[in-house]
Amino acid sequence: MGKYYIFLSCEKISVENTHIQDYLNGKIPKSKDIFIKCIPKHDDLEYSRDEIDECVGSSIYVVNTNEKPDYVNSWELGYAMGKGLKIIGYPDGEKEIKIPEDMKNLIKPIPKDINQFMEKINRALDNLTPKEEIIKEDWNRQPIPAKKEFKEGI
Repeated sequence: MGKYYIFLSCEKISVENTHIQDYLNGKIPKSKDIFIKCIPKHDDLEYSRDEIDECVGSSIYVVNTNEKPDYVNSWELGYAMGKGLKIIGYPDGEKEIKIPEDMKNLIKPIPKDINQFMEKINRALDNLTPKEEIIKEDWNRQPIPAKKEFKEGI
């Protein structure tokens, strides 16, 4: 059975006084194997790239629209979008939207409340393909890659 991934661009998002990771884990149907991950703040963009690359086609990227993005968030958003991940903005109804206008245009429409946000998450999950994990026992049955000879001048 495969997994679906929801990447959160910020560790500080709260929904109804609950951390968004815990909130989503309580609200998303248990019938799907969903892994929710806050991408930690760090300066190593290769780390973010590798995480996103591993889950293309089975992932959603959530942007906190109430926090002004730094260069890491901006890079992650652009990279996730370039890889074709569904981008969903999370608005906290009590705060103003602080992301720049060009980012707003990339992730429109931004949900107005938590119910619209959850509807967008569930619709996006329905359009994803779960990432299949290779079972250790299956490695022995994998075909051996053909060896290619190197020819000079080609």
